[in-house]
Amino acid sequence: MPNRSAPPAPPARPATLALAAAAGLAPLAAPSLAQTGPLEEPFPAVLQLADLNGDLGVRLDGSDVQEGAGYTLAAIGDVNGDGVDDVAIGAGGVDALGRTNAGACYVVFGRADGGGGGGGVGGGSATLTLAALDGTNGFAIVGEATNDRLRFPAAAGDVNGDGIGDVLVGSRDAHRIARGDTGAAYVVFGRVAGHAFEPVVDLAALDGITGFRMQGAQDNDWTG
Repeated sequence: MPNRSAPPAPPARPATLALAAAAGLAPLAAPSLAQTGPLEEPFPAVLQLADLNGDLGVRLDGSDVQEGAGYTLAAIGDVNGDGVDDVAIGAGGVDALGRTNAGACYVVFGRADGGGGGGGVGGGSATLTLAALDGTNGFAIVGEATNDRLRFPAAAGDVNGDGIGDVLVGSRDAHRIARGDTGAAYVVFGRVAGHAFEPVVDLAALDGITGFRMQGAQDNDWTG
């Protein structure tokens, strides 16, 4: 009897093709990795901060000697309702409103025209001095009392349910209600577009409508 070898097995089909055939469907085409449009210019492997020119980015300068601007930083979402994210910079050594070392958190608004065309956070400038915040480009949140050293900002989300992001700031050095180092955290409510912030938001003036304070419960809590 002639020695007949078994016919070769048909090549295995990919699982997606086999399943599609079994279901009587045409197989889905694999996604194309081909570039369909021009690539944006990539960031360089190393970006020299000295090269920031208002289009590549901007430098945010502290307002005074030893105020410590940049000690803490936070992305805080959109707190002024313009659809662009904002940033906050902590500076625990700020003297303001007659309070030594009250500290401050500076909120700098993002801009939709950033990059090219002279836009950007600094309005096309390579630097923005935080003392120049005027309520339209950002504002300063100032600590409630002398030696509070307010300096810890964070995104709070939408705490009061108005659809606008709020700002959380902390002062672990705050002393309230005759207790030492209780600390305090504060929520400053964001505002819808068209309702501008004042250049300075005084945490001592929060009234439940503009925001509120959360007080540490006992000595050395260091809340915030």
